[in-house]
Amino acid sequence: MIALLGGVTGALVAGVALLADERLGWHLTGVSTASVRTMFGAFLGSAITATAVLFWVRGTLVQLAASELSARLLKGYLNDWFLNLAFAFLLAVFSHALVTLLFLPDQDAEPVRALTALTGAVLAFMALVLIVHAVHNSVHALDPSRVILSVTAATMDAIVRVHPRAQDPSADGAAPDSSGGGAGRPLGEVRTQRWGWVTAIDYRAVADALPAGGVARLTVGIGDLVMGGGRLAEVSARGSEEAWDAAAVEAAFGFSDARHLQDDVEYGLAHLVGLALQSLTPGSADRATAYEALRCINVLLNELLRRQPQPLALAFDEDRVVVRWRGRTNRDIVHGTLGELRQGAEASAEFATALNEDLRGLASQLRRDGFDGSADLVEGEAASLVADRHYHGDDAGLQGHQRVRAGG
Repeated sequence: MIALLGGVTGALVAGVALLADERLGWHLTGVSTASVRTMFGAFLGSAITATAVLFWVRGTLVQLAASELSARLLKGYLNDWFLNLAFAFLLAVFSHALVTLLFLPDQDAEPVRALTALTGAVLAFMALVLIVHAVHNSVHALDPSRVILSVTAATMDAIVRVHPRAQDPSADGAAPDSSGGGAGRPLGEVRTQRWGWVTAIDYRAVADALPAGGVARLTVGIGDLVMGGGRLAEVSARGSEEAWDAAAVEAAFGFSDARHLQDDVEYGLAHLVGLALQSLTPGSADRATAYEALRCINVLLNELLRRQPQPLALAFDEDRVVVRWRGRTNRDIVHGTLGELRQGAEASAEFATALNEDLRGLASQLRRDGFDGSADLVEGEAASLVADRHYHGDDAGLQGHQRVRAGG
């Protein structure tokens, strides 16, 4: 779609330049029409060649990165907006040159139209600069270290947005209130014929669609998959007013055919776990990626376990209440993430040692700052790791690696 828009834009720019030259009578002296026709013919051929080269570079980079990055991340790279913009601009140069050649005068003695020639030259130069930047951006976009840092930053932003307040150590593990002020009289439920992953929920829009004193209990959350006919919310009333807008409630949910990192903490952690496990496969030549991902996961879990569990009941004007879907708690996310990392520990004793030491260090930090419940959770995962290695006959190796690291 972006490429098509680029082609149409290039043709329109050529048409406007030709009309402006025709009306204003701007001409270049000392340049023949034959030279301009040759120049635009070169632009036409170069645009085709450059597009083919850019496709080849992209395919080669994806092939080289396939052993280190997951298919999901590679798909995200193929949908990169900058790369698509480069293709669109090349198509714009092609269509501009094509339209210009069609309307150039046949006689070489005709004066050269200044705006048309200059516009073509500027577009060609900009396309050259964009191609260089696109290749440079493509190489760096697939660097595992950059990918890990990018995913980590997006996941940390999601943690801060979803859990804006730091947790009180004295209330470690406390469950958020989900009463919503009482159930009230049932008014109905909201279902959707759309399908896909829930990527956004506008809680204010949900509340605005309720009657005064109304309660909307959501049955899905961000990161959940909804099929056509799926239920989104149950609505009830605690006051006398009963008018509400089911369509507005449904419109407050954003859907996509793919999950997004925004506000989806679990998805960001899953990306990092996938990178770690992918680099531990036998065909991978870069196992350092696993340790980089592990360090970033440690930082994210440390922050997540210090955050207040997100409130389930959100109060708005006129006593309207939106009750979030509880879904998976912070502890569920941590447990699932570390459970998947133990798969990598089964494949590599060195990774098992690093994971065990990171978990012990994380538990120590949490306990030192008063988060005893979270520290117990992490220590339990470390104990499960050692138990798994013992079950597979590798416990001695794990302890041996620990002694080597401790004693040099």
